[in-house]
Amino acid sequence: MEIIRSSVFSLLWLSGLASLWRRVVQSTRVTVLCYHDPDASTLASHVQSLRKHYQLISLEDFLDWHRGQRASIPAYAMVITLDDGHAGNFRLLDLVNTQNLPISIFLCSGIVGTCRHFWWSSVTSERERARLKTLANHERLAKLENTWGYVVQKEYAEPEALSTQQIQQMASSRIDFQAHTRFHPILPNCTDQQAKDEIFGCRDELRERLGTELKAFAYPNGEYSDREIALVKEAGFQCALTLDAGCNDRSTHPFRLKRIIMDDDVSTTELLVRASGVWDATKRLFGKRAPFGYRVE
Repeated sequence: MEIIRSSVFSLLWLSGLASLWRRVVQSTRVTVLCYHDPDASTLASHVQSLRKHYQLISLEDFLDWHRGQRASIPAYAMVITLDDGHAGNFRLLDLVNTQNLPISIFLCSGIVGTCRHFWWSSVTSERERARLKTLANHERLAKLENTWGYVVQKEYAEPEALSTQQIQQMASSRIDFQAHTRFHPILPNCTDQQAKDEIFGCRDELRERLGTELKAFAYPNGEYSDREIALVKEAGFQCALTLDAGCNDRSTHPFRLKRIIMDDDVSTTELLVRASGVWDATKRLFGKRAPFGYRVE
């Protein structure tokens, strides 16, 4: 399967289709990538490759342009974001400083600064994790506790997320911290009160911890509904980021901003093909199965 996968991405790259798609679609728009916990050396290699084709800008510069407060942005502008606030993100600090790399990290406020764990780390099966995401929030939590012994407030021996000290050390003009709920539930599966507590509670906890106002919110797992949009607006956020594939111009809904999800360890060829957007276009064309039988998760 890996051989087929590699062949598909190599074909899309060597054919020139990814480069053509990038020139046609991305030259005047902003592409936002979503990583989670990339290794510093891998991200350094990715950044080196991306900078040959894109201009990396900050989320703040993008938002200023999107709101009309900035006259222009570079051609082929790209923003790099990371979701969750994994402890491994701290190891990116040297890369950020030496490469003058702007990134935005979306934090789960109830997990960072503690020894609590992300709920999915207790579940070894990818299929089970996917199934849990379909359950009502109270059912998901009950299943996690009864089957895997996971409790939201439980403190473990080692942290999985950034500490408060690390966040304070990382905060700079290059690293921007924003909101990603308290405990990373699937928001549309929450009750009205649970969804509000996750969004407003995250805002309040991060505001106190960071000493700054929060501008942006990222929907966990990219899932949202009109209710979540209304709550994020009510909480005072200026925008929200999805995992809806594509790139953004000034007409993109500010609470439905698009991102391209990127596996943390992809090859350079796969990185450039997926970053171009042509891979998501291919998936839409072929449905759940991409060319050569490669299954798209």
